Amino acid sequence: MTGEVSLWQKTNVRKGLCQVTIRNLNISCDISYDLQSDDGVNGDKFMNQLEPVISRIPYMVVAGNHEYEDGNFTNFRQRFWMPPNDYEQNQFYSFDLGPVHWVALSTEYYGYYEELGKQPILAQYNWLVNDLKIRVGYDDLPGLEKPFLDYGVDLGFWGHVHYYERFYPVANGKYWNSGCHSSGTKFDKHPVPFSAKRLNDYGYTILTVANATHIHIQQLSIDENEAIVDDFWLSKDQGLIDTKE
Repeated sequence: MTGEVSLWQKTNVRKGLCQVTIRNLNISCDISYDLQSDDGVNGDKFMNQLEPVISRIPYMVVAGNHEYEDGNFTNFRQRFWMPPNDYEQNQFYSFDLGPVHWVALSTEYYGYYEELGKQPILAQYNWLVNDLKIRVGYDDLPGLEKPFLDYGVDLGFWGHVHYYERFYPVANGKYWNSGCHSSGTKFDKHPVPFSAKRLNDYGYTILTVANATHIHIQQLSIDENEAIVDDFWLSKDQGLIDTKE
């Protein structure tokens, strides 16, 4: 898994991807910096460079602010076909891979609320509720955390920030960034108490689903010749959902 991958990084990231066994590749937004640059030529070059990998395995993406294109997301919509969601949108979807149910969501609906209005937020939220097979009410602009916590979502990957940060459990969930676009980004000198690991070099994440109860996550540093710079396991009793009792 990776995020904010640009045309400039293709050699090291592609080399790393070709050295491991992969069942699918997840890209968390801000693709190629940018797909639409130079009338789409930049996006064409980026896709051609990844072709040796993505011609063999599923390539799953979500939109970031660099895919916005004045609200139409044209290159993103035309280049990528994600699993259908009955809303004629490819910015939120889900799929099953082994014992893991993956959900992809767009936070750009919140970031561009003034331009896009609240309808995309509500459509995505209603779809998420149905996808997780739940029925809950919502406020005027519902956030995403409540259904995650109420229905046992175990792990989240979020993009946009240009560094890697892993959090300790927060409100019974686990969340971190795997940012790869620009190394050297400075952190705030005072991390939040639940920050477990912070890295600001180029890198990517390898996620291995060992079985129905254990996931192994490793962060590799391109700056340090593919060295493993973060390594941990996520484990959970099968079928467990926190009852808050």
